[in-house]
Amino acid sequence: MSTTIRGRLLLIGAAVLVLAVAIGTIVAIVTGLRGSHSEPPRLTAYADGRTVSVPPYRYCPVQEPLCAAEQGPTVDVPVRDKHPLQLSVPKEVADAPWLLASFYDAGSALVEYDQWFDSGQAPSAVTVAPIDAQGRPLVGVEVRLPAGIIDAQTMQETIVSHAVWSIKTTPGAAVESSAEDAPQ
Repeated sequence: MSTTIRGRLLLIGAAVLVLAVAIGTIVAIVTGLRGSHSEPPRLTAYADGRTVSVPPYRYCPVQEPLCAAEQGPTVDVPVRDKHPLQLSVPKEVADAPWLLASFYDAGSALVEYDQWFDSGQAPSAVTVAPIDAQGRPLVGVEVRLPAGIIDAQTMQETIVSHAVWSIKTTPGAAVESSAEDAPQ
């Protein structure tokens, strides 16, 4: 076999190998991106012996915070005096800046307490009192992931929540069993 033919075969072989590696890399990246967006993170809520998995109420990618996401459920978690609500947030939330909004019943209105957690310095679990310092019962909490958007016409920046997990608490509710609930 002549040197020219051997050189051409080696060149064609190398080109096929490079093409195969490039196609494999592209497939891996696309598959990885699809997999990473297929299932949004869930929170875990625990109160009075009951554990509940909490899917997002609203979840949009941070790059598209105003997407037309389907609205998810507000999960109901019974709480009682002296039995605080405990929330565990996944790494995707704890590693980002996030807000915990706690809502207490003040009769004709709700009182909202906000706790801000900075990215990377946030705890992965928080405790929410079932009764605030003024004796008002906890009626709900939201975990929110903020994103900034800029109005192209006014150049005004606004902060919106690109992801929200919503929990309705039932004050004074007794839990009949301590079995784990994990709605899917």
